[in-house]
Amino acid sequence: MKKLIINIVLFVLIASSCFSQPCLPDGIEFNIQTQIDSFQINYPNCTEIEGDVFVNGNNIVNLYGLSVLNSIGGSLHIINSDELTDLIGLENLTSIGGTLDIYSNIALTSLTSLDNLNHIGEDVAIVSNPNLTTLGALNNINSLNGDLNIWNTALTNLSGLNNVTSIEGDLIIRFNATLSIISGLNNLTTIEKDFWIGSNDTLMDLGGFNSLTTIGGDFWIEYNKSLTNLADLHNVTSIGGDCKIDWNVSLTSLLGLENLTSVDGNLYILVNDVLTSLIGIENIDAASIDGLYIYYNTSLSDCEVRSICDYISNPSGEIKIHDNDKGCNNQEEVEEACLAGVTLPIANSSIKIYPNPAISEFYISNQDIRIIEITIYNQFGQAVFTNLKPDLKIDISSLNTGIYLIDLKTDKHRILKKLMIK
Repeated sequence: MKKLIINIVLFVLIASSCFSQPCLPDGIEFNIQTQIDSFQINYPNCTEIEGDVFVNGNNIVNLYGLSVLNSIGGSLHIINSDELTDLIGLENLTSIGGTLDIYSNIALTSLTSLDNLNHIGEDVAIVSNPNLTTLGALNNINSLNGDLNIWNTALTNLSGLNNVTSIEGDLIIRFNATLSIISGLNNLTTIEKDFWIGSNDTLMDLGGFNSLTTIGGDFWIEYNKSLTNLADLHNVTSIGGDCKIDWNVSLTSLLGLENLTSVDGNLYILVNDVLTSLIGIENIDAASIDGLYIYYNTSLSDCEVRSICDYISNPSGEIKIHDNDKGCNNQEEVEEACLAGVTLPIANSSIKIYPNPAISEFYISNQDIRIIEITIYNQFGQAVFTNLKPDLKIDISSLNTGIYLIDLKTDKHRILKKLMIK
């Protein structure tokens, strides 16, 4: 009996090694469909390719012959396969040791067969697939060890990346002409290197980044012509490189960056045509900024927030302020406004607003500070209420539910408070 059990165990081990084994340490390239179809014949029992895999051929129409694969030790490149519409055949793939590169496949509409993939060792590039409308995969990936580059003209959202919490490289989302919302990255908290959102023509807000706290490299928001606000970046506290917000011609407000306290690089606010105020970046520590560049914002008149005033008073690098609206048209105008104390907030002000959340009215607890004007801004930076002779009781029954910024002006200072209306 014991001998029979031993023989059975040996048989199972031998069978297992026969039916599951590594192969192709130098990798393999598939250029025609027959190579895919005959893979299991040419490489029997090959389930773990040790090298790189290239799928690169105009007449490849499916990947069914690769259904035995469960891991690739190198990179997976699926490029220039014009007839490939989906990735069925890769549903058993769980690990890629190198890069996942899906590039320029003009018929590709779906990535759903990558749902079981739980490890990618290096970069992910899903680029220039003009008929790909959704990622719809990668749900088992929790962290990315390299860059994530998304560039597809028909992409409408980022669903499929829902469980990613950290990216060790860059996050680049650019040239996605139909991407109107960034849903799908809601659990992302950390980007170790650069964060670049650029040239997404229909993108209106950054709603998928409400958990993001840390950006280790540069922060670039540029050439997004429909972007109106940055409200969903409200948890970002630090940027490890340059902060560049430029050529966003519909951007009305920087509200959403109130918790940003350090920028370890240059601060650029350039060519944002309808931006009127820098309220939102007042809490950046001026000592962390290397250089200050604010120009060609034709509607920008309110630049004298605390961070800017502090930097101008004690600069550590270059200052260029020009070609904005009156009040912020040059450095001298900003210095004058800073000296007047028009928009310097009071630290730890004793003034309170209550109840908060409010329904139809709120009260201001005045501690012998004379308030001469109150303005209420919505999340898009639009002034929705102004009173030049405010009482301690403010009627807000005409406002919709949401989060608002309360701007209280005294004869010497400005005090900013947040209010929720429910």
